[in-house]
Amino acid sequence: MDDAPSRSGPLRSLWDLLLWLWERSSAPERDFRRKCMAIHTAIAGAYAAGAGLGGGNQPSALWLSEYCTYDLLPLQQAGPADGGGAAAAADAEEEMVLAHLGLPPPPTPGPIVGDAAEGGSAGGTAAALRGWLRGLEAKLQWAAWAGRQGMLKPRHVNAAPTSGSKAGLRPLSDSIKSFLLLLFPSSNAAVADAKGKPPLRRPHSFPRSLPPLLLRHLR
Repeated sequence: MDDAPSRSGPLRSLWDLLLWLWERSSAPERDFRRKCMAIHTAIAGAYAAGAGLGGGNQPSALWLSEYCTYDLLPLQQAGPADGGGAAAAADAEEEMVLAHLGLPPPPTPGPIVGDAAEGGSAGGTAAALRGWLRGLEAKLQWAAWAGRQGMLKPRHVNAAPTSGSKAGLRPLSDSIKSFLLLLFPSSNAAVADAKGKPPLRRPHSFPRSLPPLLLRHLR
Protein backbone atom coordinates (compact mmCIF):
# COMPACT_ATOMS: atom_id res chain seq x y z
CA MET A 1 0.00 0.00 0.00
CA ASP A 2 2.99 2.29 -0.44
CA ASP A 3 1.36 3.94 -3.47
CA ALA A 4 -1.18 5.76 -1.28
CA PRO A 5 -2.14 9.12 -2.81
CA SER A 6 -2.60 12.39 -1.02
CA ARG A 7 -5.93 12.97 0.72
CA SER A 8 -6.45 16.34 -0.96
CA GLY A 9 -9.17 16.54 -3.57
CA PRO A 10 -11.92 14.04 -4.44
CA LEU A 11 -11.79 10.28 -4.08
CA ARG A 12 -9.33 9.10 -6.70
CA SER A 13 -8.43 5.56 -5.68
CA LEU A 14 -9.29 2.63 -3.47
CA TRP A 15 -6.96 4.14 -0.88
CA ASP A 16 -9.03 7.30 -0.71
CA LEU A 17 -12.20 5.22 -0.54
CA LEU A 18 -10.80 3.21 2.38
CA LEU A 19 -10.16 6.37 4.38
CA TRP A 20 -13.63 7.69 3.48
CA LEU A 21 -15.18 4.47 4.79
CA TRP A 22 -12.99 4.53 7.90
CA GLU A 23 -14.07 8.03 8.80
CA ARG A 24 -17.74 6.97 8.66
CA SER A 25 -17.46 3.51 10.22
CA SER A 26 -18.88 4.69 13.57
CA ALA A 27 -21.65 6.87 12.15
CA PRO A 28 -24.88 7.03 14.21
CA GLU A 29 -26.93 5.54 11.34
CA ARG A 30 -26.90 1.80 12.02
CA ASP A 31 -27.20 0.38 8.50
CA PHE A 32 -24.80 2.96 7.06
CA ARG A 33 -21.99 2.27 9.52
CA ARG A 34 -22.42 -1.50 9.17
CA LYS A 35 -21.97 -1.20 5.43
CA CYS A 36 -18.96 1.08 5.91
CA MET A 37 -17.28 -1.44 8.21
CA ALA A 38 -18.07 -4.42 5.98
CA ILE A 39 -16.98 -2.69 2.76
CA HIS A 40 -13.81 -1.38 4.43
CA THR A 41 -12.80 -4.89 5.47
CA ALA A 42 -13.61 -6.32 2.03
CA ILE A 43 -11.74 -3.65 0.05
CA ALA A 44 -8.78 -3.63 2.44
CA GLY A 45 -8.54 -7.40 2.04
CA ALA A 46 -8.65 -7.18 -1.75
CA TYR A 47 -6.12 -4.33 -1.79
CA ALA A 48 -3.74 -6.19 0.52
CA ALA A 49 -4.03 -9.40 -1.49
CA GLY A 50 -3.38 -7.56 -4.75
CA ALA A 51 -0.29 -5.91 -3.27
CA GLY A 52 0.96 -9.21 -1.86
CA LEU A 53 0.70 -7.95 1.73
CA GLY A 54 -1.45 -10.73 3.14
CA GLY A 55 -3.54 -9.40 5.99
CA GLY A 56 -5.30 -12.62 6.93
CA ASN A 57 -8.60 -12.06 8.68
CA GLN A 58 -7.69 -8.55 9.83
CA PRO A 59 -7.12 -6.50 6.68
CA SER A 60 -8.56 -3.30 8.17
CA ALA A 61 -5.88 -3.37 10.87
CA LEU A 62 -3.22 -3.81 8.18
CA TRP A 63 -4.65 -0.84 6.28
CA LEU A 64 -4.59 1.32 9.42
CA SER A 65 -0.96 0.49 10.05
CA GLU A 66 0.00 1.16 6.43
CA TYR A 67 -1.95 4.41 6.34
CA CYS A 68 -0.39 5.78 9.53
CA THR A 69 3.10 4.73 8.44
CA TYR A 70 3.20 5.80 4.81
CA ASP A 71 0.41 8.31 4.17
CA LEU A 72 -0.32 10.13 7.41
CA LEU A 73 3.40 10.74 7.98
CA PRO A 74 4.58 11.67 4.46
CA LEU A 75 7.69 13.46 5.74
CA GLN A 76 9.05 10.38 7.45
CA GLN A 77 12.33 9.75 5.62
CA ALA A 78 13.84 6.84 7.53
CA GLY A 79 10.94 4.45 6.97
CA PRO A 80 8.98 2.37 9.50
CA ALA A 81 12.14 0.77 10.88
CA ASP A 82 13.21 4.10 12.33
CA GLY A 83 12.39 4.21 16.04
CA GLY A 84 11.00 7.74 16.05
CA GLY A 85 8.94 7.16 12.92
CA ALA A 86 7.53 3.91 14.24
CA ALA A 87 6.56 5.60 17.51
CA ALA A 88 4.86 8.43 15.64
CA ALA A 89 2.93 5.95 13.49
CA ALA A 90 1.86 4.03 16.59
CA ASP A 91 0.64 7.25 18.22
CA ALA A 92 -1.29 8.12 15.08
CA GLU A 93 -2.96 4.68 15.07
CA GLU A 94 -3.90 5.18 18.71
CA GLU A 95 -5.57 8.52 18.02
CA MET A 96 -7.43 7.19 14.98
CA VAL A 97 -8.89 4.36 17.07
CA LEU A 98 -9.77 6.60 20.03
CA ALA A 99 -11.52 9.07 17.73
CA HIS A 100 -14.15 6.37 17.07
CA LEU A 101 -14.69 5.59 20.76
CA GLY A 102 -15.06 9.00 22.40
CA LEU A 103 -18.45 10.47 23.32
CA PRO A 104 -19.56 13.70 25.01
CA PRO A 105 -21.34 13.41 28.38
CA PRO A 106 -24.99 12.38 28.14
CA PRO A 107 -27.68 15.06 28.52
CA THR A 108 -29.10 15.49 31.99
CA PRO A 109 -32.08 13.11 32.15
CA GLY A 110 -34.05 14.98 34.78
CA PRO A 111 -36.26 17.20 32.56
CA ILE A 112 -37.58 14.29 30.47
CA VAL A 113 -39.27 12.54 33.42
CA GLY A 114 -43.03 12.83 33.14
CA ASP A 115 -45.11 14.17 30.28
CA ALA A 116 -43.51 16.92 28.25
CA ALA A 117 -45.19 19.51 26.09
CA GLU A 118 -44.45 19.00 22.42
CA GLY A 119 -41.59 21.23 21.38
CA GLY A 120 -40.70 22.19 24.94
CA SER A 121 -37.34 21.90 26.65
CA ALA A 122 -38.13 18.39 27.83
CA GLY A 123 -38.78 17.32 24.26
CA GLY A 124 -35.40 18.72 23.26
CA THR A 125 -33.72 16.85 26.08
CA ALA A 126 -35.45 13.63 25.02
CA ALA A 127 -34.16 14.04 21.47
CA ALA A 128 -30.65 14.72 22.80
CA LEU A 129 -30.80 11.59 24.94
CA ARG A 130 -31.93 9.49 21.99
CA GLY A 131 -29.05 10.89 19.96
CA TRP A 132 -26.57 10.12 22.72
CA LEU A 133 -27.84 6.56 23.05
CA ARG A 134 -27.56 6.04 19.30
CA GLY A 135 -24.02 7.36 19.54
CA LEU A 136 -23.18 4.91 22.32
CA GLU A 137 -24.62 2.05 20.29
CA ALA A 138 -22.42 3.10 17.37
CA LYS A 139 -19.29 3.23 19.53
CA LEU A 140 -19.96 -0.21 21.00
CA GLN A 141 -20.57 -1.75 17.59
CA TRP A 142 -17.43 -0.10 16.24
CA ALA A 143 -15.45 -1.42 19.22
CA ALA A 144 -16.68 -4.96 18.48
CA TRP A 145 -15.60 -4.63 14.83
CA ALA A 146 -12.24 -3.11 15.79
CA GLY A 147 -11.71 -5.96 18.25
CA ARG A 148 -12.31 -8.57 15.55
CA GLN A 149 -9.88 -6.71 13.30
CA GLY A 150 -7.19 -6.60 15.98
CA MET A 151 -7.22 -2.81 16.27
CA LEU A 152 -8.81 -2.51 19.72
CA LYS A 153 -6.59 -2.89 22.79
CA PRO A 154 -7.84 -3.02 26.41
CA ARG A 155 -6.28 0.37 27.14
CA HIS A 156 -8.40 2.01 24.44
CA VAL A 157 -11.59 1.50 26.45
CA ASN A 158 -10.31 3.73 29.26
CA ALA A 159 -8.58 6.35 27.12
CA ALA A 160 -9.89 9.48 25.39
CA PRO A 161 -8.76 11.17 22.18
CA THR A 162 -6.32 14.00 22.83
CA SER A 163 -5.96 15.67 19.44
CA GLY A 164 -8.04 17.01 16.60
CA SER A 165 -11.76 17.71 16.69
CA LYS A 166 -12.36 14.72 18.99
CA ALA A 167 -10.16 16.03 21.80
CA GLY A 168 -12.10 16.41 25.03
CA LEU A 169 -14.53 13.57 24.43
CA ARG A 170 -14.97 11.02 27.22
CA PRO A 171 -13.53 7.47 27.18
CA LEU A 172 -15.86 4.65 26.20
CA SER A 173 -15.71 3.25 29.74
CA ASP A 174 -17.11 6.54 31.12
CA SER A 175 -19.95 6.46 28.61
CA ILE A 176 -20.82 2.90 29.62
CA LYS A 177 -20.88 3.96 33.28
CA SER A 178 -23.18 6.87 32.40
CA PHE A 179 -25.51 4.46 30.60
CA LEU A 180 -25.62 2.16 33.61
CA LEU A 181 -26.47 5.11 35.85
CA LEU A 182 -29.38 5.89 33.52
CA LEU A 183 -30.56 2.31 33.90
CA PHE A 184 -30.05 2.03 37.65
CA PRO A 185 -30.36 5.52 39.19
CA SER A 186 -31.44 4.10 42.55
CA SER A 187 -28.24 2.06 42.73
CA ASN A 188 -26.23 5.23 42.31
CA ALA A 189 -28.09 6.82 45.21
CA ALA A 190 -27.51 3.73 47.32
CA VAL A 191 -23.79 3.92 46.69
CA ALA A 192 -23.75 7.58 47.72
CA ASP A 193 -25.74 6.89 50.89
CA ALA A 194 -23.40 4.08 51.84
CA LYS A 195 -20.44 6.53 51.84
CA GLY A 196 -18.25 4.40 49.68
CA LYS A 197 -19.62 1.03 50.73
CA PRO A 198 -21.22 -1.10 48.00
CA PRO A 199 -25.03 -1.43 48.27
CA LEU A 200 -26.40 -4.69 49.60
CA ARG A 201 -28.14 -6.36 46.69
CA ARG A 202 -29.17 -9.88 45.94
CA PRO A 203 -27.23 -11.69 43.20
CA HIS A 204 -28.74 -11.24 39.73
CA SER A 205 -31.05 -8.50 40.99
CA PHE A 206 -31.15 -6.64 37.67
CA PRO A 207 -34.60 -5.38 36.67
CA ARG A 208 -36.54 -7.52 34.24
CA SER A 209 -37.20 -4.59 31.90
CA LEU A 210 -35.75 -1.20 31.05
CA PRO A 211 -36.95 1.79 33.11
CA PRO A 212 -39.82 3.76 31.57
CA LEU A 213 -37.43 6.72 31.23
CA LEU A 214 -35.51 4.90 28.50
CA LEU A 215 -38.35 2.88 27.04
CA ARG A 216 -40.42 5.97 26.19
CA HIS A 217 -37.57 7.77 24.46
CA LEU A 218 -36.08 4.86 22.53
CA ARG A 219 -39.24 4.26 20.49
